Amino acid sequence: IVVYYYIVADNYNPVSGSNTITVNKATAKPVVSMNDYTYAGTVSEPSISGVNEDATVTYYYSSENKTTGGIKWENITNTTLDAGDYFMYAEVAATSNYEAVVTDAVSFKVNKAQGFVNLVNDTGSMTYGTDKHSFVIDSTHGGEIILTSKVGGTNVGNATLGNDGNTVTVTGLGSLSAGTIVTVTVTSAENTNYLEASATYTLTINSVSGVTLVVTLPESSYVYDGESKTPTPTSVTANGTTLNSSD
Repeated sequence: IVVYYYIVADNYNPVSGSNTITVNKATAKPVVSMNDYTYAGTVSEPSISGVNEDATVTYYYSSENKTTGGIKWENITNTTLDAGDYFMYAEVAATSNYEAVVTDAVSFKVNKAQGFVNLVNDTGSMTYGTDKHSFVIDSTHGGEIILTSKVGGTNVGNATLGNDGNTVTVTGLGSLSAGTIVTVTVTSAENTNYLEASATYTLTINSVSGVTLVVTLPESSYVYDGESKTPTPTSVTANGTTLNSSD
């Protein structure tokens, strides 16, 4: 800017001239804000305050607390970033009256999502005397599968996951009595982006149906003597198979 002047004072000759004055651009101090969000949930968007004259703002994120070399915040979906700790900063472009500036970085977190385990069916049954039973996992969040099978608080049988990654088979159940309820817990462990989750399958042991029992007694007849008789079977067979006392 050129400033022209003309000065008149008593006892002095008039003076005129000009000077050039430079008006430097101001430096703004904008501040970035960024909220936490949950993996696979609604993504938070960065915002900024203290920007003048509609300056162009470009946001960058990084896993380190720095203000250079970040990744441009664009086309971000709810699964772009793994769960973890991040930092956000912004580059604000120069305008007519303000210099370009880079903000300080602020921290934000992508939290782990709640995990999930879905079964095709969560109940089932099997007939007494059957050794094994299978059911199918529909979907999980991808954590390592951990299986337990219990009656009350006691481990029973052996639960294993098939090669297909979906079929659970519990073996060693043949000795359980009818009416027993076996609880099989399917757990998908915590992983990079999800917390641990579990689902429960309830298996009921049913009585054998359609079986003809034949009871053999030690005596086929008694002579009346006024006393009650309590015969003890010498054998019991079911469809030709001899049962033992545990059956």
